Amino acid sequence: MRKIVILFLVISSLFSFLISFRENANKQIEEFEQLDSFVGKPFTIPDDPLLNDPKEMIELIMSSSKAYKANIFRPAINFSTNDKVEISKYVLLTQQTDYFNGIELSKGKFLSKLDTQSKNFYISTRDSKDKNQIGQIEKFGITSEITIKPLKKSFDYLPVNGTYYAETKGKYSFEDFLKGFVNDINEKFDSSFKVNDFLQTREVNDSYAEISTSSLQQYNYLILIVTLFLLIYYIVNESKTIGVLKLHGYSNLRIWFQIVGKLLIFTFCFSLLLSIICTIFLPGSTLSFFMNTVMKQIINYLIIGSLSILTYFYIRKVKVNLAIKNKKDTNSIFIFNSILKIVCSILIIVIGSSTLNQYGEVKKKQSHLEDWKVSKDYGVFNPLYIGHDIEDVNNGKPQLTNDIDNIYPVLNKMGALLVDTREYEEEFIRLNSRYKGIRSIIVNDNYLKQFPVYNSEKKTISINEREKRLILLVPETYKQQREKIIKFFKEDRNESAAAYDEEFLGRHVPKYLKEPEIHIIWTASGQKIFSFNPEVFKAEDNLIIDPIIQVVTENNSLVGDRNTILGNGSRDPLKIKLNDRDSKKTMNILEPYLKKYHLDDNLKYLVSLNQYALDEIKKLHSEISSLLALAAVLAIALVLLIVQNSVIYFNKKQQKFVVYRLFGIGFFRTFKDYMTLFFILWLIQFISCIVVKRGITLNLLICILFLLILESVTSIIALIIIERRNKIKVMKGGF
Repeated sequence: MRKIVILFLVISSLFSFLISFRENANKQIEEFEQLDSFVGKPFTIPDDPLLNDPKEMIELIMSSSKAYKANIFRPAINFSTNDKVEISKYVLLTQQTDYFNGIELSKGKFLSKLDTQSKNFYISTRDSKDKNQIGQIEKFGITSEITIKPLKKSFDYLPVNGTYYAETKGKYSFEDFLKGFVNDINEKFDSSFKVNDFLQTREVNDSYAEISTSSLQQYNYLILIVTLFLLIYYIVNESKTIGVLKLHGYSNLRIWFQIVGKLLIFTFCFSLLLSIICTIFLPGSTLSFFMNTVMKQIINYLIIGSLSILTYFYIRKVKVNLAIKNKKDTNSIFIFNSILKIVCSILIIVIGSSTLNQYGEVKKKQSHLEDWKVSKDYGVFNPLYIGHDIEDVNNGKPQLTNDIDNIYPVLNKMGALLVDTREYEEEFIRLNSRYKGIRSIIVNDNYLKQFPVYNSEKKTISINEREKRLILLVPETYKQQREKIIKFFKEDRNESAAAYDEEFLGRHVPKYLKEPEIHIIWTASGQKIFSFNPEVFKAEDNLIIDPIIQVVTENNSLVGDRNTILGNGSRDPLKIKLNDRDSKKTMNILEPYLKKYHLDDNLKYLVSLNQYALDEIKKLHSEISSLLALAAVLAIALVLLIVQNSVIYFNKKQQKFVVYRLFGIGFFRTFKDYMTLFFILWLIQFISCIVVKRGITLNLLICILFLLILESVTSIIALIIIERRNKIKVMKGGF
């Protein structure tokens, strides 16, 4: 028993060390995340077509910041190919800054003013061996990669619009800079922006602590409570030793120190020494981490030391004449342990029921957001520039549209998703509330591969790119409206889509496209189709139930179907598949094709999609992990309580039990008193749980049943093992 107590004390010390480690790591990453807000004030560049050109805007930002002696910062959160969070910081320096004051480098140097204005140098926590990396950031316990780059590099991954921070010193204030910046914009674009347009700052999530310490602290408290129970039982087992010490004139306090105090001091010294050694040799360790670790260990043992005072009262109660005969007063301990077990069981059932409810909600929310996970693999062209086509556009010539259509086959082969759900955008529905036609969405086969749609026979649908017929995926509930649907789409194709290609684009439309053969595939009802559009049914997680779907192939579609690079950001129907989730690398692959089709002046920037859903999914994963870990720790604590209760009960009547078993009396008959008490206690627990939860729910019954089975099996196994281990000792007259 002494070894088990020491083991749990060491485990508790380990948790204290982990808590200290995570607190320091989280503090460091929090400081990185909030660097911008610590040294600067926020402003927002609004989402306006005039302000979407990165080249023009970086020139304006640079000239204004130089004029008003301002440093500009922009934070961003990205996800790497292995779903690790990457914290990116983009900076433009024009004067001395406090930005790097809290950052330490393991090697290299910080970015200078010149580096951020005209170079491609950067610093990072990872040693990439890249010639442009001029410094490595010292990190402590951080698994996320942190990178600081020049501000101009942000436009390789992000649109211009977003939140920025400005640091001003000297005679110019933040207000002076912002006013001057807005004036420069208005002068360049002949616009009428106001300062207030740039003060509508978006909410930036600054909470990306890698692992919460609150759950670790809860687990540590549970371990301390279990350790207390073990200490109490350890003292009960040492009753004979206590009696002998009392017989030799030892005071109660001295006995407590001999049995409990020395044990705690020995374990404390061992744990503290081990923690100090780990702290000293841990890479990136700091003095604050060392001091925090020592304080955590001291506080941890002060808590367990204070709790262990309860054992002193048991020592006082021990009678010498009974103790030296090894007769233990287990009644009070058994009653106390039983009450604790009841309380713990009720607590576990209530928490377990709530956890199941929360887990169900989390899984439901997670399943709704699961579709958005793929957004990290895709990007959109934003903005769409007029470029050298300004004369054609002014004269109503469609050359730009034709050029964009030429690159569609390239993007399609790369895995681009086409999903046009504009007819289901909330604003579109509001403005066209009297629309009498049939709404539909347009997708390509890549979309069907990523988000399967099932036919009426529950088989996935796939359409070959050589298909020339107009393919409609229609929910089987609309079978009675088949003729109406065919008529509508034939007229729509001839009067609208084909007319656009012929009259505006000047293209010849073959008869099979102008008067297409319509092939309907009936789909299973009740399917939720992911719109991949944040403006579609926000309350329903951007899902559309049972829409009619037009499937676009390279042979059955018109230019109007494929003309889906619109410069509308995440609302754009065409999502470009990113190479290794890197928009810069993907643009390098596309560059020859963009030049070939004269689009290099129109499609300059490929930006990653909005990460809000990815952030939500990350939080949900963390929630589920915490809930499962808490449930596991509670279950372990209960098992230890059950075993301890079984041991105490067996020791009370061990002679009777061993004799019964020697005479061949069955297990359940031998321990019928224990079983009776077991079910009485469970009846009390059951009623208490109903009272606490104010009723019976399915999740409550599941938790009760699980715990009942767990306690029954654990008790039976514990009693069998205890009986076998103590049989010989009892037969020889031991107690």
